[in-house]
Amino acid sequence: MANLKEQILQTAAQMFWNIGIRRVGIDDICNELRISKRTFYAVFKTKNELIESILDEHRMANKDKRRFDDNNKGNMIDLLFSKSHLLKTYSKESEKLLHIEYDLKKYYPELFEKHIDEMRQDWQIVVLEMLEKGIAQGVFRDNMDLNLMKQLISDIFSQTMIYFHRKKISWVVIIDFCIDTVIRVVCNEAGMEYYLKKYNKA
Repeated sequence: MANLKEQILQTAAQMFWNIGIRRVGIDDICNELRISKRTFYAVFKTKNELIESILDEHRMANKDKRRFDDNNKGNMIDLLFSKSHLLKTYSKESEKLLHIEYDLKKYYPELFEKHIDEMRQDWQIVVLEMLEKGIAQGVFRDNMDLNLMKQLISDIFSQTMIYFHRKKISWVVIIDFCIDTVIRVVCNEAGMEYYLKKYNKA
């Protein structure tokens, strides 16, 4: 049963990715796997339960990717740019994910809200770690409210979908803007001098 569950999760996730959550039904998944609906419902009671399981797996699988690697050279400003470069390199994949999240919000609002809340909590842990390291390195302000700042920064990134869909702004432009905004908010004088000089943002 565990193996079947994994097969359903992998197949459904790929179909959602290629075709869209709304357009893929239980019948489509069963036909692809050549199983009966009765077999499917023995593993997942509803499509909502299936979607929730896929979202949970995706979130857990990408948890470590959101963290800042201590083995990287440079300070937190350099690491932020390293992360932004990685996001922009996979911009098409990121845009595809935003389209899926948009469908999720439109057709499965309760699942979407739960997903976003869990993602926001994950990001707050990572952002707090980033802020503390930046302060220790002497490039971030040491007089900010860390609890409030981690929430604000997490909210900034959680709203990217709105600008991507409603404002029709490219993913690359959104990432550049978010990174620049965060750096200007959290950097102290030494950090801003480093940022402007190295990344020519004056």
